[in-house]
Amino acid sequence: MKEAIIESINRNCLYKREGWFKRYMSKGYFCDFVTDPERINSYIDIMEGMVKILDRSYKGNWSFVFHRLDNLPSIHILYPEIEIRNSENEKHTIRDLVVVIDLSIELLGKITIDSGIKGFRITVTKEEFISGYAHSHLQSLHEKYNAFLNGGKISSNYFCTGENEIPELVSVFNDNQDLGTFELFLLTLDTMMSWESIEGRPYIYLRDISSYSTNRKRLYVESYEDANNIFNMVLRSGLLKRLKYDTLGNRIRVVENDYFIKELYKIVFKENPLLFCKREGEDFYKVYLDEQFLEPIKYSYVFKNTVKPFKIYNNRPLQINLVNENVSSEFMLFPSTYKKVINKINRYLYEKCVGYYETVR
Repeated sequence: MKEAIIESINRNCLYKREGWFKRYMSKGYFCDFVTDPERINSYIDIMEGMVKILDRSYKGNWSFVFHRLDNLPSIHILYPEIEIRNSENEKHTIRDLVVVIDLSIELLGKITIDSGIKGFRITVTKEEFISGYAHSHLQSLHEKYNAFLNGGKISSNYFCTGENEIPELVSVFNDNQDLGTFELFLLTLDTMMSWESIEGRPYIYLRDISSYSTNRKRLYVESYEDANNIFNMVLRSGLLKRLKYDTLGNRIRVVENDYFIKELYKIVFKENPLLFCKREGEDFYKVYLDEQFLEPIKYSYVFKNTVKPFKIYNNRPLQINLVNENVSSEFMLFPSTYKKVINKINRYLYEKCVGYYETVR
């Protein structure tokens, strides 16, 4: 029964009507352990004052989310689109960021804002999903983007508030219960959401949003079996019968011309494209081609009476294209893996030659 009442309150948003908190809190809802009428009236004034400020600040892009009938709700603020900037003139636009601010009544009888401000995203780009980016000051999640959501509930993914004024304003409001301080807190929050403080060491930088790389954890790590697997692909394909060869000393070797490299890459692409990597400077990074990796999380966020499913809005599989009949201009085999494959091919050719001459003696 209580769950049905809470669901109805969250869905219909009648708390935005003037006098709603007065009707409910006068009957003991959301503050049932408080009996002092004067204190209850102060709660009513603060909550209805918050409604007016939130409406004025965010129009339809905010809601209360009630969890229980004996405690205060959380404030959910939806930012449909924010352009984030930093002091190096870098910028990035994010969509559907939800900021969660928990309210409660402390034992001393004051309404308090929890200093731990949480956040998550409902709509992300493919690059943000791969990078684990929700906001520069929300913890980077690498390939585990669904860690934002836990059993259909918001996980504890907290903003790092750093050295800005948010903690101080929260402390001041919790002490003086002043609605002017609450409004200033929201204005400061808006500024924080649109700013990447490089000096405050973001969890993940704007410049690290990429399909290929975000940090050291995405560096390409060569597997011991990579060269063996590629060499076996070459043998199965019959490519060795179509190549050119020369000799160095008394050893035969494959000619590493454009035709060879193009055919090698075509074979690898067909059987296991994840063996390719992307070079950026001196580093090599993993690439993701499998559409399954970008499957949206099975989660829907209910904002007021609207269901918002989690989505990746430019979810297209990454393509490796051969350019002008030559090798890819973007992707390559890891250099040491490629070298090992060449060594294996040349050794295989040498052993074949030795075996042939031994049989004709």
